Amino acid sequence: MVQLKVNQGTPKRVRPFRYEASWSKKEGCEALIKQHWGMTTGHLDPLTGSITGLKYCQEGLKNWSMEMRRNQGALIKEKLSILSSLKETNEGHLYTEISVLQKEVDSLLEAENSKWQQRAKQNWLRGGDRNTSFFHKCASQRRKQNLICNIRDNEGNETTSQKEISQIFQSFFQELFYLIKPKRHC
Repeated sequence: MVQLKVNQGTPKRVRPFRYEASWSKKEGCEALIKQHWGMTTGHLDPLTGSITGLKYCQEGLKNWSMEMRRNQGALIKEKLSILSSLKETNEGHLYTEISVLQKEVDSLLEAENSKWQQRAKQNWLRGGDRNTSFFHKCASQRRKQNLICNIRDNEGNETTSQKEISQIFQSFFQELFYLIKPKRHC
């Protein structure tokens, strides 16, 4: 009897979705979220509508970020190259063009820096001091910070019910993404 063993390789690890803070500074992010959140209209249950809206937004942001990531590095290199050549040939008449391009490069580099700061924090949590009491205290504190026990609605009424909290979030994001000029609630 001959036994054939085929090496299928290691399966590709599916990374969990994480929203990156740098996305909010990119053009098109807000419109994409509004578009995908708008696909949830018609749900009778606010909780189901919220979960569905988040799933649609997650998928849309994943696809959008992959496309943006492909172009980001090349765009930074291209703009830095153009900026360098403009500075070399400048005799005072290119000040406005250099200034505009420098702001664009600064914005791109700031977004890149923000992305790496966020990922460094994730790496520390993933690969940091795994079994120390310090790590467990940090993780427990983060869990407590991320838990929403109660919330106030627009009228100032406080609620602790998970269903009512879900409804408040649902109405907040509907108002935020459906209005032509969203109100700032910060």
